[in-house]
Amino acid sequence: MNDCQLKRAKKIAYRMFAGKARTEKQVRERLLQKGIPPEVTETVIRELLALGYVDDRKFAQNYITWRLERKPLGPYRLRSALLAAGVDRKLADEELAAVFTPELEEELAVRCLSRLPTGKEYDGRKLLGSLLNRGFSLRAAKHACKKLGVDWQDGNG
Repeated sequence: MNDCQLKRAKKIAYRMFAGKARTEKQVRERLLQKGIPPEVTETVIRELLALGYVDDRKFAQNYITWRLERKPLGPYRLRSALLAAGVDRKLADEELAAVFTPELEEELAVRCLSRLPTGKEYDGRKLLGSLLNRGFSLRAAKHACKKLGVDWQDGNG
């Protein structure tokens, strides 16, 4: 491992954190993609982990909070996004369980549907499908439709 490669790898890695937090997997993939040798990549990742710049748990917590504040997703879709970012399955499940209660999921599903324009008739099955695609459970999706007076069984609003 030469000093020039190490310096370049650190520069790439630190620049990655300027915009947002990254997972260990994201940093590793970016460094390897930029042609940084695997042994240099692992050295830089160990340093970033030791300094606290790479923390998959904190990444998961921040990502979940950010998504729920902006345009909420259900726990299934959030889990998928966390896994795709490289968060360990067990860690993703722990962080989602710490945040999501059945009541919160129902509240978020209602909030998604309540953003729709009023005075319009909606196909209940499509609304139910939309919530399921956003990662909400069937229970939460049915609750949201019922709470907003949408009949999801026959498709009439």
